[in-house]
Amino acid sequence: MRIKQVLDPSHANWVLGGIFSDLRSQSDTFETNPAYLSSFPGINRIFSWLRVILTLLPERNLLFSSITPLENYFKFVRFLPRKQHIGLWFTHQEGSFTSIHEKALRSCDVIFVHSNRDKERLSGIVSCRIVVVVGAIEPTRFAKNPTKGNRVLWVGTPNERKNPGELIRFAFDNPELDIRILGKGWKGTPAFDSIETLPNIEYVEILSPLNSSDLDGCDIYLCTSLIEGGP
Repeated sequence: MRIKQVLDPSHANWVLGGIFSDLRSQSDTFETNPAYLSSFPGINRIFSWLRVILTLLPERNLLFSSITPLENYFKFVRFLPRKQHIGLWFTHQEGSFTSIHEKALRSCDVIFVHSNRDKERLSGIVSCRIVVVVGAIEPTRFAKNPTKGNRVLWVGTPNERKNPGELIRFAFDNPELDIRILGKGWKGTPAFDSIETLPNIEYVEILSPLNSSDLDGCDIYLCTSLIEGGP
């Protein structure tokens, strides 16, 4: 039986949404239409939220895009009899796990992580299989080598864990460097107001999957994230 993907709506147009879309398009292991499960909504959207939950209950195999939709699903169904195989694509967790996080994690049959550090952390909570996923790219999008150059590249959202303040300080302290930001959701934030005052920063909004041309002129990748080691 095929696997039903369950994503947080905020992931739909960002990295995880792209990864899960590639998985669906390149393998018939997955159902073609994913489910999007948000946190418990206000009263005006409760029926559509419950409809998503009810469509997931008959599914035998579920893969959650992060701990957030898993937690939202687990809170509702934890007292119901179920025979489902649960997979989790674990990206990160800021701070400690709550008791409901730990119970949701223990409901999983397999968890995919991005580092041995996360594997060790989760091994103290769960007994299921934990798989370290090796990072990779979609080769058809990067078949052509980008042009060389001296530009510094930074990729990400202005989320606090991405540490955009450190990027801004770095750009301010090094006005001789040419910096490109490939970003999402910066506009309208204090961080965006700050980078607009810096002539050595070029901001490019990500509107579609990246390819080689987005990296043209960039020979240095800068990561300021507090907890992540890659874009």
